[in-house]
Amino acid sequence: MSNIDQIFDEVTNNFEQWGIDHNPFTESLAADADNTSLTTLRKVFTGRDKETKSILTMLKGDDRRRILLYGDIGIGKSALMLSILEVLERRVPNTLTAYISLPMNTDLGTAALIALARKMPNDEWAQEALNLMGLKPARPPEKNTTTMKAGIGGIGGESKSETIPSQKPQIPDLSFEDLLNKALEKIDIDRVIIAIDDLDKQDPARVKDLLLNAQGLLKGRASFILTGHPSGLTEEILLSQRGLFDLSQELLSLDFDTTKLMLLNYLNSVRPDDRQIKDITAPNAFHPFTEAAANLICTQSTGVPRVLNRFGSYILDEAAQQNASSIDEKLAQEGIDRAKREFRDQANLSPREVILLDTISSQGLISDASLSFEE
Repeated sequence: MSNIDQIFDEVTNNFEQWGIDHNPFTESLAADADNTSLTTLRKVFTGRDKETKSILTMLKGDDRRRILLYGDIGIGKSALMLSILEVLERRVPNTLTAYISLPMNTDLGTAALIALARKMPNDEWAQEALNLMGLKPARPPEKNTTTMKAGIGGIGGESKSETIPSQKPQIPDLSFEDLLNKALEKIDIDRVIIAIDDLDKQDPARVKDLLLNAQGLLKGRASFILTGHPSGLTEEILLSQRGLFDLSQELLSLDFDTTKLMLLNYLNSVRPDDRQIKDITAPNAFHPFTEAAANLICTQSTGVPRVLNRFGSYILDEAAQQNASSIDEKLAQEGIDRAKREFRDQANLSPREVILLDTISSQGLISDASLSFEE
């Protein structure tokens, strides 16, 4: 047996003895928003009942709505957004939902146009709109040209096809409105909900302009759900009295028990059906993690789902390196320390930024209660 085969067997044996198929932890389940991601999301998503009820209540009925989800990075905005979209498209007839992560240097009208066009693969106009923006359509639109035969005996003509060259729409908002009207009137759709994710990845100074410039778009015939980070959202934007949003929903950190249930859900998502455990108090519920290790992970992740995933992934990797049959508190701490260290190295921080990161880490979540102005 070759050395690489032996290592493969060791890794396979590790997961088998842990009772899971593979490492379930990922930085962001919403990264691709494909069917596989959504299936996993349904298995692991938990909590947010109050926020979910507020959003679904707002979206109940035929009125178009504008909803903003905001909170710190990794808090679960995308996961909640995708969960809402999935249940609406599955449970509400004639509803079309379209998701896009806002590309850099892209206005909201263009993003909405791309999202909607991608959900209309059989519509020639929609696919032409994608092609005009240089994006891959489901079927590249073509135009036919006929070349007449010359000469005394020449009759008829030869038909040729060529792909329409790419260029950006001049007025994305109006292009989106035309496509939206077509969806509502031609393909038996009563309601369109556009979800634009990741405003927090834009320059905060630009977010206000993006939103204010899209007032006409947001107040059109589609409903919108947007996500963003508080740093880029001024009080003026958040105030519903301005009329920009019908609901501005803040997402805060999960409490300890909900975080622990999420950890259990991640483990269950890669366990065989006959080894599913639903009760967080059951013996060996968190195997291969001991109870103390599970508590440590949930405490140090401070209720932030992305941090929980990062710690879980690094800890399992560390346990695999050591061929550990179970993961105790000491081993879990080693994985957490490695995750923090590598995250810092990848960020290429300056000495001053390292000091700042250490201060934040020692205080947990940033708030007026945990950090003084001087700090």
